[in-house]
Amino acid sequence: GGAPATSPRLAASGARRYCAWLAGSPGLGQQRVTVASSADGGAVWTAAVAVDDNGANQRDLALGCEGAVAWLAFFDDPQGLPSPSPGVHLCRTTTGGTMWTSATRRSAATSAVADVRTCHDGARVYLVWTRNGALEYVVSVDGGATWPTVATEIRSTDLGFITAPAVACEGERLFAAYVGGGDDLAFSRIGAAGASPEHVTLSAAVEPTGRPSLAARGNYVFVAWRAGDVGSGAGRVRLSTSVDLGLTFTAPAGFGDGTALQDEPVLVADSARLWLGFRDSRGPTPALFYNRSEQ
Repeated sequence: GGAPATSPRLAASGARRYCAWLAGSPGLGQQRVTVASSADGGAVWTAAVAVDDNGANQRDLALGCEGAVAWLAFFDDPQGLPSPSPGVHLCRTTTGGTMWTSATRRSAATSAVADVRTCHDGARVYLVWTRNGALEYVVSVDGGATWPTVATEIRSTDLGFITAPAVACEGERLFAAYVGGGDDLAFSRIGAAGASPEHVTLSAAVEPTGRPSLAARGNYVFVAWRAGDVGSGAGRVRLSTSVDLGLTFTAPAGFGDGTALQDEPVLVADSARLWLGFRDSRGPTPALFYNRSEQ
């Protein structure tokens, strides 16, 4: 209490729960990554602690876990220190959150990093971010203990600056949906370790685009997003589906049968079953709507 708190993140594995957020005023240079953990499904929590403090605002928080192992990735720009330098930093725990390592930089040394994301499948952990408008990733195969020293590019700025990536993974496959240049919704996949990325543009029209959501299960990949301008009320939720691991997608379809502003889609998938929630303004006040399918 007392300090501003934003950007909560939650991760769960078995009975383990981890909650992280940004605490402190960014205007005063006090915004820090803070975390608490639980070993009993969330009944009892550890005290909240700042995982690492290099004297500067931290942002773009991503959280993941596998049992007692958890990792926090975030942008840090240490002030007045020669090392570590600006970029994506990672802290890690192997004790269920009772102790965290010091932050180690995992991206190139640059302040032009944003949109940090993480996903994992077992011990294979991916970190994804944008740097100078391009989309990059690194992968660890031992639960985040060791990482490559150089990131791999997923997508350049050929569509314009990339923003708002959403990521998912299964084994060696990595999937990403993102906005290119503010007007295109695109998808990239990496089919195996060392494979070249493959790209598909999913949006059917050049228009303001945002809030992509991505879910992958087996051969199915689902991508939802908001197409159209929010300020004018033209935004609508769109959905594309792939049944071949993201190689091809259906044409984008309206989802929700609404005639008013729709935004903030969230996907949950179980095999071919899909739940899609979104914010809809068809009533007197905005409300949560959803659609679901059985197959």
